[in-house]
Amino acid sequence: MNQKQPAKTTKRLAMDIRPAKKSRVQTVKKSIATVSVKTVIKKSKVSKIKKTKKSRPSLAVRNSWFKKLTAHPLKNHPFALPALTFVALSFFAMIAYVVSNGNTLGPSDTKLVYLKVDDTEQTVPTRASNIKELLDKLDITVSEQDVISPSLDTEIVDGQTSVQIYKARPITIIDGDTEISAVAAGPTPREAVSRAGITIYPEDRLEAFAEAIETEDILRGQPVAQRFIIDRATPLTINLYGSTIPIRTHVMTVGDALKEKNIQTQADDVVTPSADTTLTPQTQIFITRVGTSIEAREEVIPMPIETIEDPTLTLGRTVVRQEGSDGRKVVTYQIDLQNGKEVARTPIQEIIAVDAVKKIVIKGTKQPTIIVAGDHAALMLQAGIPESQHASAEYIISRESGWRLNAQNSGGCLGLGQACPGSKLVKVCPDYANDAQCQLRFFTGYVNGRYGSWNGAYQFWIVNHWY
Repeated sequence: MNQKQPAKTTKRLAMDIRPAKKSRVQTVKKSIATVSVKTVIKKSKVSKIKKTKKSRPSLAVRNSWFKKLTAHPLKNHPFALPALTFVALSFFAMIAYVVSNGNTLGPSDTKLVYLKVDDTEQTVPTRASNIKELLDKLDITVSEQDVISPSLDTEIVDGQTSVQIYKARPITIIDGDTEISAVAAGPTPREAVSRAGITIYPEDRLEAFAEAIETEDILRGQPVAQRFIIDRATPLTINLYGSTIPIRTHVMTVGDALKEKNIQTQADDVVTPSADTTLTPQTQIFITRVGTSIEAREEVIPMPIETIEDPTLTLGRTVVRQEGSDGRKVVTYQIDLQNGKEVARTPIQEIIAVDAVKKIVIKGTKQPTIIVAGDHAALMLQAGIPESQHASAEYIISRESGWRLNAQNSGGCLGLGQACPGSKLVKVCPDYANDAQCQLRFFTGYVNGRYGSWNGAYQFWIVNHWY
């Protein structure tokens, strides 16, 4: 029993150390305290979370536009993406244009120029005062070998200036056994060869062949664009009754040369060498007549001029495509003498010594576009159009003619307001293509008589698209 007693004591002691039961009030207070602590901890965490969010605002900024875009009701519209793409590209194009020092063109100082570079044609608006300034603005480089018409210092006149440029290119000239490389330009093969420093005579034949540019030539920097072959005429001299006539020919014999030059010999004429002699360079042919006085005179053959009309060239403008040259002919006369004095002179024949070279001229037939530039309001006031009607007049004229004084449609309507028929305008304004004031007064009289004012004409035009 003594051994069991300690065990009971131990159990009792254990029961004694258990915490005593707390009252209900104490339990409630503890719960309230615990809740308060948890609330404080929760607020602290929320505060930390809010602070953390405030420290990273860039994420929301980056995503906000995308969220708005994806939530927008137009996001599924079939034209939404193309429209946004167009706006974006336009914006960047405008920035690039400004950065590259692009210039806009105003109506008061813009001039239209027809420009042709080799076979490429275009009409360009420009503010340039002369051709050199125009080419600089277009980044077109002109070398000394290039051919340009008119000259670089030519003043630009709106709608009346046409510029033609022939760019120099590497060429090869085959002249007999000689091969010549050069850089030259010209509207015709003969002109190009002449500008390369090669003398070519009217009787010489010239053939041009386009070259296939080899890759090796390009790598060497020597791409030959064209090859010219000169077939030289044989130079010789005809002494006709004492007069020396230098000629060039492609025929083979003396008799053929006389026939080609239309030299008619008489039975008593002596021809040296004989007619069947083969011609060589510098051959001399003598024709003499015994017992008759013959005289030969050299005269000029005016060069023929061929004019080609070009509808792309402004009216009044001409461009020389090929420079011509006068020819020479020898006229022989038989002199009748009496007592040693000349009593009669009879022409026997004419011999063409040097052929004339045709001059080729390009003549423009395109009517110039004359645009009324500057302050339209001031012009309308001077023509008696009240300021309250300017907007209506501007609208109608802009759509009828684009403010082109000489605008004419296929139906024969003419002028700023397209008078039909155009003869009505010409009768009142004979110089209609240069007289904006007369035209404005003419069309003002028309709209006042028919519509009461330009404003009335505008109301009619809006409905019918004519007035």
